[in-house]
Amino acid sequence: DTQFNPGGFWQPVEWVVTGQAHITKCLLAPLEVDPRFAKLQLTIGVDVLTKSNVIVRTTFTEKGKSTAAAGFSKTWSVKSGHNENAFELALEWPKLWWPRELGPQHLYELRVELVSEDGTIWDTYETVTGIRDITVKKWGFRVNGERLFIRGTNYAPTKMALSEVTREDCARDIELAQSANLNLLRTYGHVTAREFYRAADEAGLLVWQDFPLNWSYSRKVKKAALRQARGMVSVLGNHPCVALWCCHTAPFAVETSDFAKMATTQKAKLVGSTLLPTWNKNVLDPALARTIRHADPSRHCNEHSGTLSSYTSSKVDSHLPFGWYWQRMQLAERAAMVAPKMLQFVSAFGAQALPSPKAFVEFAKGEWPDIDWEHLEQNAGLQTEALHRHTPLIENETLDSYIDRTQQYQAELLRYYIELARKHKYRPTGGFCQFHFQDCYPGVSWSVVDHLGTPKVGYFKLAQACAEIIVTAQYPKEAYKPGEKIRLGLHIVSDKRSALENLFLVASLGEHTQRWQGNVGADSVVGVGDFQTQAPSMEGDYELSLSLQDQTTQVLASNQYLIRVRD
Repeated sequence: DTQFNPGGFWQPVEWVVTGQAHITKCLLAPLEVDPRFAKLQLTIGVDVLTKSNVIVRTTFTEKGKSTAAAGFSKTWSVKSGHNENAFELALEWPKLWWPRELGPQHLYELRVELVSEDGTIWDTYETVTGIRDITVKKWGFRVNGERLFIRGTNYAPTKMALSEVTREDCARDIELAQSANLNLLRTYGHVTAREFYRAADEAGLLVWQDFPLNWSYSRKVKKAALRQARGMVSVLGNHPCVALWCCHTAPFAVETSDFAKMATTQKAKLVGSTLLPTWNKNVLDPALARTIRHADPSRHCNEHSGTLSSYTSSKVDSHLPFGWYWQRMQLAERAAMVAPKMLQFVSAFGAQALPSPKAFVEFAKGEWPDIDWEHLEQNAGLQTEALHRHTPLIENETLDSYIDRTQQYQAELLRYYIELARKHKYRPTGGFCQFHFQDCYPGVSWSVVDHLGTPKVGYFKLAQACAEIIVTAQYPKEAYKPGEKIRLGLHIVSDKRSALENLFLVASLGEHTQRWQGNVGADSVVGVGDFQTQAPSMEGDYELSLSLQDQTTQVLASNQYLIRVRD
């Protein structure tokens, strides 16, 4: 909605009365974490009226328990104005916070008191946090030392009016994401309501936190951006779900996100701004990263996201446009052969799809098939040229049929990219984030859940492709000649933490069937072999069927691919 103004107050406003000192910041960060011992650093910021000695008194208690697990009482000499100091907090046999697939979500309640020398409590700070250590090296994620492949998505604002977001809204979205077998949500280009982070903490869902910068900005924003970056860390830094920070998404010099509608000079400007030095990429973003790393040295901080340097550098994640902006999706695998680093972490890929018929008729103008496509472009986010290029309009087709075709194309593209990423798990891919999860407004977008909360076909394909165990085939050609040789590599991908033994893979196309038997290691990828046959002699659409079974014939994973035969 181009007319909607998201500005203004969107969280409760409180009047806080304190004594002569006020706590402005409390950030708990891990220094050493293992199952037997945790050393934590507690950074406290206070504003003080007059120079004095204050007593910092802390308790650290497992949530739901009454006895403190750790704490301290220390005297701190503070000056008038702002003060900041770091204290160490030690804890034996800590109960760690884990993503849901790795373990339980233990949480602790931290209470900090500022006490005067005469015993008066000047201010109190309370929060709920967790103990965990998350590292990101060359886009490989480890949580408490355990390697984790990221299956993520980009999360839009829960609602356009953030002041209306409830705990139930956040819990619903997180449940939808986890039901789709996702383990990370990227808060794309925004900071959302606190209820979201609390719900993610409790659910064991990781969060990639964007600083809200998207596209390019003038030099006037730097001072405010640095101040707001420090504020973001201060507000969100104690949430164990927050795995990493990102300073700037797509810092390009563009006036529109629709590549097809750009003039030649605009396209040249876009490409130049991704490859050549710019003030946004080379001045603003490094300054933001230094600020965030200083405020929170415990987390990985990404300077920016989605520049073309991701094709050659391990520092930047990639946005892959194949299959939407750029021709066919199958070109992504060919490009990766030339520039394999583009697969280290793919943080955006997808295609637009129309929402459910009920949702679509809410905002579309005109009766099908005489839809006002220009209105949808201007007011609902539609990129008409790309949509009609990939799913052309067919004469006498019904609205329901066309909606289904757009959703089927989106679903197939998501399946292709996710299988490509998982097939290259850890070599070099550390994970992916599909673009994007849900709509917060009535419109046509890349989401897999529309603004009414109705899942598209892509949601179910996303869930299938992100299952703990999948079996994949090399993506077939668009069409084969009758009798043409077909040769497709097969892989089994397992994110399970334990090995699987005596498995059977059955691949069938028409009357031709091949079988393999073997083991799959924990958290691994296995290249099974090649499925080889000849295309059927008759034109038509055929199905390549894959089934992975254990020794009791229980099906652990299955998959199907369309084989087109055309003369």
